Amino acid sequence: MIEPEHLPMLSREDWLALVAELQRQIAAWTATHAALRAEIDQLNRGGKRQAAPFSQGTRVTKPKPPGRKPGAGTFCYREAPPPEAITEPPVDGPVTLDAGPTCGGPLAEVRVAVA
Repeated sequence: MIEPEHLPMLSREDWLALVAELQRQIAAWTATHAALRAEIDQLNRGGKRQAAPFSQGTRVTKPKPPGRKPGAGTFCYREAPPPEAITEPPVDGPVTLDAGPTCGGPLAEVRVAVA
């Protein structure tokens, strides 16, 4: 950029070149400003929506099929190991309560838990 103190010493061709350069910069800044203003407007419109909009982009050429993969049916808990696989001896967990904490009824053994 030319310093302000050198402007009076410029020739006619230098002035024309300077004006052309400044016009080119103004055109580039105007285009950038318009693109940024359009992006700001789009973001402002998108921020006011209550729900997600329908897709406005391009479609995927090979979309994944909906649903689960074959063989991945309903899930269930893992089955307990067979008795031969248990290598540790059973450990008794002492119960110190005489009655149920909520109902006050007698306690009875329901099952043996394997951990």
